[in-house]
Amino acid sequence: MVAAIAFAVPFAVGSWQSSTSSQSATFSSGTLGTPSGLAVAKGACTINTSFQMNLNWTAAGNAKSYRVFRGAAPGGPYTQIGTASGTAYTDNGPQLPTFTWATTYYYVVTAVAGGWTSASSNEASLKTPKSANCN
Repeated sequence: MVAAIAFAVPFAVGSWQSSTSSQSATFSSGTLGTPSGLAVAKGACTINTSFQMNLNWTAAGNAKSYRVFRGAAPGGPYTQIGTASGTAYTDNGPQLPTFTWATTYYYVVTAVAGGWTSASSNEASLKTPKSANCN
């Protein structure tokens, strides 16, 4: 069992407007939540050819995007494998030698906004299918 600690990260979002007569910056502040409820399920699989691992999670407050990480051991280390603008991501395999058949992988997700990154979500794991029968 993996314990997750959730906390909010304060951040500021800014915009810069410029013209020949004036310049101004407008900032608003808030908190960046942590993604939660990360789950992973097997997706499509073609025997001896390809497979998918489908991830989904609950949105983090004020998140603009998410970073998705995969590791080969519980608790990491994790490597960023992609980004998502919503609360779902599909990990396509195999990607030899780092993402292969019949191996358990561990995932976490972080939220991103205004140059800030949240704490990691809970960890979710699943064993990829066997190449010979997609089970």
